[in-house]
Amino acid sequence: MFKQLTDYFFWFAQPSSFLSQQDYQIGFLFLGLLGLAIAFRVAAFRSSHAVNRKLFSRFWNLMLTISLIGLLWFGMRYENTPIFAKRLWAGLTLAIGVIWLGFLIKYLLFNYGREKVDYEREQVKNRYIPGSRK
Repeated sequence: MFKQLTDYFFWFAQPSSFLSQQDYQIGFLFLGLLGLAIAFRVAAFRSSHAVNRKLFSRFWNLMLTISLIGLLWFGMRYENTPIFAKRLWAGLTLAIGVIWLGFLIKYLLFNYGREKVDYEREQVKNRYIPGSRK
């Protein structure tokens, strides 16, 4: 399968009217991403830490968007819609997902720790500062 990823014909030619093994593999990849999206949503819902909830929500947005666009492509491929059935669209969707994942990893490496420490300091400060009495 990896040899075909560098083939021009694989990406740009109109695929046959029957689904190939590669089409099913790409479809199962998008279905797996939908499962990951659901797992991240559950993790965000169960998280009590606001910064962790924000991180899980970001990953949920990525996985849900990419998986739904990919499953839409798989449906178009299944129905053999001429323009949208090309594998180019699945490749572009995966490339956008990888770029988006890069930005999330950048956030995780550079901003997440700082936001978590700031949030915990704010929680400690709010615990010991008395609130207004009404």
